Amino acid sequence: MKLPSVTTVLSPFADFSRVPPDVLEAACERGTAVHTFCAGHALGIWSMMMHPDIAGYCDSFRLWFDAVVSEVISVEEEFIDDDFGFCGHPDLVVKSKQGEILLVDLKSTLMHPRTFELQCAAYTHLIEKKHGIKIDRAGTLHLSKEGKTPRMRWTENNREAITIFLQLLSVHVWLNKN
Repeated sequence: MKLPSVTTVLSPFADFSRVPPDVLEAACERGTAVHTFCAGHALGIWSMMMHPDIAGYCDSFRLWFDAVVSEVISVEEEFIDDDFGFCGHPDLVVKSKQGEILLVDLKSTLMHPRTFELQCAAYTHLIEKKHGIKIDRAGTLHLSKEGKTPRMRWTENNREAITIFLQLLSVHVWLNKN
């Protein structure tokens, strides 16, 4: 049985119905390209070319990464919780120059729906409970289209958020039983 991912569980709560399909498709493609660049940069893979549409986001990420990160722990690695039955792929787990272990989910949008808190809580759970890495802070890094310093939004109430996520996971599993 394939385990549901964190994003699959949360997808019913991300309403894109008012976004025209072509705009949504372009945003998805841009997000994928930005994530690919950022993962490569974090892993020390030099990228010679990037599409002009994502250059600002990439510059924004580099500003943050070079100022904050001292060590990369994980980049888009799959983490699994066999007990609760779900998986996830956190964008970055890094050690900051101040010694904190940070879980960072990259965003190329200014929106910050509450589901982002649930996503970070689920990723934190996966990493801490199943892989023994203590996360000091988790949040979303909102990259700037113009290449400016990105905005970091740290999550709070992680205990409440993981409880809500696990409830949604239970509903998802129940609704998708054969």
